[in-house]
Amino acid sequence: MLLPVKTADSLGLIMRASRKAMSIRQDDAAGMIGISENFLSKVERGGEAVQWGKVFQALEALGLKLSVEVPDSVAQQTLLNMAKYDATKLTAKPAGPRF
Repeated sequence: MLLPVKTADSLGLIMRASRKAMSIRQDDAAGMIGISENFLSKVERGGEAVQWGKVFQALEALGLKLSVEVPDSVAQQTLLNMAKYDATKLTAKPAGPRF
């Protein structure tokens, strides 16, 4: 089932509802995922200042997938732009001094 995600609140609600549908307590889910219960609580309440890496870790652990629907009118150019970005992202940059 596809559910729309328009805000942090809606993503949190979906995560919480899915966790509860699996009969997993919040503290157990947090332990299973490897995040704090406090962090999971913030995400489920729609906290906007969260670490995205941990959000994706929680989504994966709960078996949830997040996708973005791109309008057909720009889909092809979006794929081209992504390929261009991925190529530059994967190219090693010379290490310079860090200040």
